[in-house]
Amino acid sequence: MSSTDIVSLLGKFIGTRAMRNNVIASNIANVDTPEFKSRDIQFKAELKGVVDDQSSKEWSFKPKESRNMVSMREDGNSVNMEIEMAKLVGNSAEYMAATKLLARRIAMMKYAITGGG
Repeated sequence: MSSTDIVSLLGKFIGTRAMRNNVIASNIANVDTPEFKSRDIQFKAELKGVVDDQSSKEWSFKPKESRNMVSMREDGNSVNMEIEMAKLVGNSAEYMAATKLLARRIAMMKYAITGGG
């Protein structure tokens, strides 16, 4: 895998983490909305589909209703704040790790291009 491929892959990963952050934020914002169903991006399942189908280079992650219906309330809302906050923390950690990796990769490429000077 070339450096360009790695940078592209990290960029896409960062994009999906940002998208997931927006979905989680929407869930939190709708905690008091009757009949609102918590949504999430099933990153692992979607990525497996992309990896299995090598002919498709496009990532099309779309939010889907969460499978966690354990917390369904009487008003039909399925948002559980504790679960959403835990997802937000984990997602933020993955985003920060990926941005650090991307910054290091770009710094290495810059170093290689300039000959270290």
